[in-house]
Amino acid sequence: MNEYRLNFEKLIEYRRYVFYSTIVVIIIIIHLFWLSGCNTNIGRKLSENELIGEWKITEDSVEFLQKNNICCSNKETKLALSDDGKFNLTNMPSCWMNDFGSCGSRTFDFEGTWSIDKTENNSNTMLLKGLTVRGVSLIKKNGKVQMVFDFGDPDSGRGIYLSK
Repeated sequence: MNEYRLNFEKLIEYRRYVFYSTIVVIIIIIHLFWLSGCNTNIGRKLSENELIGEWKITEDSVEFLQKNNICCSNKETKLALSDDGKFNLTNMPSCWMNDFGSCGSRTFDFEGTWSIDKTENNSNTMLLKGLTVRGVSLIKKNGKVQMVFDFGDPDSGRGIYLSK
């Protein structure tokens, strides 16, 4: 009887080991997926020369607009940054200018001046100055530098992303 009890205890110990090992592996996999999809800090300050040029809406953003039945997913949002400090933003969905993050059926075009925010020590933020001053975060996502035009609750992660 003791031999049976000893084998039973070994079996339970083995099952616990397998259970906890499985949990650890699942947690590691979740963290890897989470880290691979995260927006990350670029790790260095970008120069103005790196930003000059044409930025276009990303495929992820177009899919987001279509999935959520947000306006204008058929229009291409573009941002042109020139070396003289001027910008031209075309077909930007209205939700970017709406503090509540709700999108209407309209897009807007903006013109003004742009610069890198020199007051931010540890992040890359670009300022667009036109009717108002808006900050645009510069992040690394999917291995590329992208601009994030956040809307709604900043913690929601909702935004329109542009890349070169």
